[in-house]
Amino acid sequence: MGDCASSRSARPLPWPKLCQSQGDALISCNDARVLEAGDYKMRIFWSHNPLAVEKALRKKQLAPILRARPHAVFGSRDAMQAISPLLTFRTRTVIPLGVTTLFESARTDRTRDLNFAFVSQPQRGLAPTCRIWASQVRPAAPEAKLHVFGSSHVQAQMPAETAEAAGIIFHPRTGKQELVRFYETATSLICIGAADETFCLAAAEAQCAGLPVLTLGIGALSERVSHGINGLRAASFEGLAADVIRLCRDPELTSLLSSGALANRGQFNWARSAKLWENLLQTIK
Repeated sequence: MGDCASSRSARPLPWPKLCQSQGDALISCNDARVLEAGDYKMRIFWSHNPLAVEKALRKKQLAPILRARPHAVFGSRDAMQAISPLLTFRTRTVIPLGVTTLFESARTDRTRDLNFAFVSQPQRGLAPTCRIWASQVRPAAPEAKLHVFGSSHVQAQMPAETAEAAGIIFHPRTGKQELVRFYETATSLICIGAADETFCLAAAEAQCAGLPVLTLGIGALSERVSHGINGLRAASFEGLAADVIRLCRDPELTSLLSSGALANRGQFNWARSAKLWENLLQTIK
C-alpha cells in the first residue's frame, strides 16, 4: 500500500513531512484541510461528525473538499444522508465502526436484574429521562433501578434525595471492563439519541453485550435500533417510560430482544470493518 497518513493516527505526520509524503491512500479523519497534502492516488475523508456546509465553510473545510474531491466514508446511513450534496465527494460509503471484543465476550447466562443503564452525555436526554423515571416508571415498577454512569444529579436537574427515592443511582465514569460486568446482569440500555450522533458506539457496545436498547430513535439510533428486534423505539419520553415498564413485566420480551441484540456481534467488529476498508481501497480510484 505504501505510506498511509491519517490526521488522527497514533503518530500523525508533521505538516511539512505530510506535504512531502506519498502513497496509495491518504485518509483524513474529520479534517479536510490535510486532503491536499502530498502525492496520493486516493484521498478519503472519514467523517465521524456532522458537517453542514456553513460549518465546513466556518472551519475552513469546504475549500479543500471542493478542490480535492475526496471519497467519503461514514459510520451510518443517517450520517451519510445528512451531508449536503453540495459537498462534492467522489463516492459516499458507509462502513460501521467496530466494538471492542470486551463487549463481545460478555457472558449471557447470568440472571438479569431490573437495572437499566444510561451512559450517554447528560445533554442527550438525561434530565427528561430521570423525570419520567420518577413520575411514571417508579410508581409502576418500584423494583426497577436506573443507573446513570458519568453524570450527577445536578446534571440530571434533580435533587439527590428525589433521585434516590425514585431508584436512580449515579455512578462516576467507569471503564469498559466494569461496564461489561454491569451489562451482563442488566435489563436494557436507555439511549435517547441525538441529531449529531453519527453511529452511537454506546448502543452498539450494549447490544454486543446482549443488552437491548430503548430509544427515541434520533440520529443514528434510527438504524442502530430495529424496533422489536434488538430494542424498542418510542415516539416520546412517555412512550419510553411505557417500554421500560413493559420490559419489567415481560421477561420473555426482554429475552427475545436480548437475542436480537446479540446478533450484532457479527456486524460491529473491527475485523469486519477492516475488510470493508480493504474492499473500498481496492475498488475506488
